[in-house]
Amino acid sequence: MQEVVGRAISILFSLVCIAGIFALARRLWSERAGLYAAAVMAFMPLNVIVGRAFMPETTMLAASIWGVFFFWRWCEGNRWRDYFASAACICLAVLIKPPALYLGLPLLVMLIRERGWPGLGSLRIWIWAMLILVPAAAWYYHAFGLWRETQLSFGVWSVGTDKWGNLDLLQSGDYYRRVFGFFLLQRTLMPLGVALVLLGLLVPRTGRQEVMVDAWLAAILVYFLIVARGCYEHDYYQLPLLAPAALLVARLLIRLEQRLRAWGEESRQLLLYMALVAVFGLWGDSIYSQTERLYERDLESADLLEMSRIVKESTEPDALVIALNQHNPLSLYHAQRKGWNLNSVNLDVRFVERRRPLGAAYFFGEKRHLQDPEQQEMHGLLADRYQVLVDTPAYFLWKLVPNPNWREVEYVSGWKAPEAWGRWGVATELRIRTATTVRPAILVITTASWQGASEPPQVTVWHGADEIGRFSVVGRPWQWRSYALDLPALDGPAKRELSLICDRLRPANPGGDPTLALPVLDIATVTHE
Repeated sequence: MQEVVGRAISILFSLVCIAGIFALARRLWSERAGLYAAAVMAFMPLNVIVGRAFMPETTMLAASIWGVFFFWRWCEGNRWRDYFASAACICLAVLIKPPALYLGLPLLVMLIRERGWPGLGSLRIWIWAMLILVPAAAWYYHAFGLWRETQLSFGVWSVGTDKWGNLDLLQSGDYYRRVFGFFLLQRTLMPLGVALVLLGLLVPRTGRQEVMVDAWLAAILVYFLIVARGCYEHDYYQLPLLAPAALLVARLLIRLEQRLRAWGEESRQLLLYMALVAVFGLWGDSIYSQTERLYERDLESADLLEMSRIVKESTEPDALVIALNQHNPLSLYHAQRKGWNLNSVNLDVRFVERRRPLGAAYFFGEKRHLQDPEQQEMHGLLADRYQVLVDTPAYFLWKLVPNPNWREVEYVSGWKAPEAWGRWGVATELRIRTATTVRPAILVITTASWQGASEPPQVTVWHGADEIGRFSVVGRPWQWRSYALDLPALDGPAKRELSLICDRLRPANPGGDPTLALPVLDIATVTHE
């Protein structure tokens, strides 16, 4: 039922978008132009697809279009209802998607065209801006706290690492091939749509506010560059482009109609109807091809849907879960569960253990996200630690209760590490006491090197005067890895005490910190039946 409501909201606001484009085009040119713009918007392939999806994009676009419309009316008529209506619409658009701030450019052009440069010094315009920016800043400050805790979207302040500020990506030719060569040409406008938009840009401007459409298009192109990662990963980030594109195509059709008037009424109408049938017929074919591609993508998501079904059937309806999904909440959505998103680069014992006291009861995910050997090794370590419910080549589901074969060790003496380092560390010697082990077991030590080590530290494990084993801590700085050593059968408090001695613990330069310690995240013994 909730999904039906969500899709109904998207469909409703998709229609509101069409009505808004009609109102803008009618105000710019004529009612005929409004009909052309509305028809183009209705047939845009991306609008058809996103307009039925359980997503907020159409709501954001509708609020943007009507915000521009009411702001224009306020600039001309200076009515308070238009003033507050425009502020409310633009604020809603920014609250839904912060990139909607790109609207500042077309609105600025509109204000200057109506009131000149002195209009920028008006107290009303600054209050209007505060009505938009203050609620948005307060909301995204709160939302950022939610993201830090749950990793559920809202990573809008992660400059250069998430959806925006990705300078390295902009230097890659693959970005432009994918965003403009693939998304724009094959999903958003299609080759025909791009050609019509470019022709619309060549039509001479006659009205005072027509340049606003050009500024709108330019602002979106800048938005493509600023929100580079988002536009690279998701085609629906190009949805805002549809508004100025529809207006430009309407401008072209109006000018074409004016030119055809000299041919006589019957010839003009026949030629115009043939052109419209060709345009929307080709667009309809594009919509059909895009719909087929979406169904193919659904088939590719069979593992995700099957895994989500298993999670839904195997867990309690109110259970909190951790989803290994590269911060894509689709798995939580299909499983109809709440919880935390996890990227495979952050997969470690600490992430899971910090969420168990908060109510995390299950952990699931697709194994295709575990591409690095270190991630696969950590996945195996966690699989030993918790109760495995489902394990297939494609996905897994664990219940976050301790595996009876997994026993954490007891701290005896040594260096206590800060929270950022782990539970403890090894400076010179760390003494621990294992759980009672009357049969052979494996000692699992999860540790990492650090920035500034002169060479890989070496850890030796002693049981009294007997050396059990040794290993060198390798890998990138602060890259957690697990090391396993075979243990003999141990019994009795004295016999269960082990010592970890760390060699080569020296800074890389003479001025480095002489009190270095090796961070240790976790130590446990694992017995196998």
